Amino acid sequence: MAQAERKLEGLIDAVADGLRTEGLRERLEALEAERARLRREVATLSSQQDTPALHPDLAVLHRAQVERLRDAHAKNAWPEVREALRALVERVNVHPPAAGGLRMWN
Repeated sequence: MAQAERKLEGLIDAVADGLRTEGLRERLEALEAERARLRREVATLSSQQDTPALHPDLAVLHRAQVERLRDAHAKNAWPEVREALRALVERVNVHPPAAGGLRMWN
């Protein structure tokens, strides 16, 4: 994109200095179109990066993990309960309470 911008600026300067030919006008229009295309592409890529890619069966996998936890809890199978919880919860952040008491929620 920077290269297209530099070329475009050079052509604009040539026009400003009095150089006006049909070929120059066509080249200027082509570079302006290329700059517009590149800007659209950058905007599209930027918006796509904001959206994390999710596994297509994420809901099904999560449901299976929750069911595994429920079944293990119902059987009082505590080692299985711990395993199922670890599969569901990556980490737990604990922060010291601020002055004024214990805070349970953000």
